[in-house]
Amino acid sequence: SMGGYLSVAYAERYPQHVERLILISPVGVPERQEEDDSKISTLPFYFRYMIKMSRYLFNRGTTPGSFLRSLPFSRSKKMVDGYILNRLPAITCPEERKHLSEYLYQNSMLPGSGECCLNEILTAGAFAKIPLVNRIPDIKTDNGEGMEVHMVYGQRDWMDFRGGLEVQRLSYKKRVEWERLKQERKQ
Repeated sequence: SMGGYLSVAYAERYPQHVERLILISPVGVPERQEEDDSKISTLPFYFRYMIKMSRYLFNRGTTPGSFLRSLPFSRSKKMVDGYILNRLPAITCPEERKHLSEYLYQNSMLPGSGECCLNEILTAGAFAKIPLVNRIPDIKTDNGEGMEVHMVYGQRDWMDFRGGLEVQRLSYKKRVEWERLKQERKQ
């Protein structure tokens, strides 16, 4: 997800080094909509409180990893185990679940590195401060055409695939505009 976001940033800066992009469940594609926030007001108090508290902490520099590192072992391990159980129900083998949980837990306990950029790039809720939906259609290749971009989303993806569809629509519109300008220059 974050790799997709960073790949777009690289392609914007160095389009001569990128032939095409294949983004797998990229974070930060759509713009935050008011309806996203209005959905929260319909949730029970406990969930509204948890969402508001996590947003507050995130906006003050607390990342998921730093939050886990601040908890006692039993609590942080339990949170990671619960994450695996609830977010990845397709993993039914207890042994596989145990190893994945241990892997994620150990990675979360390491000192922060790449996670430190999360608050600079994203807002709470995984919306980009500078959404990709408006950036991808403007990436040009050496031949002056739009860059070929493919987006892959899972069946039950945590990223909203509608952002990818909007990028596709805007990219097509931009290519038609560039083609029109090219034709006008020839005349």
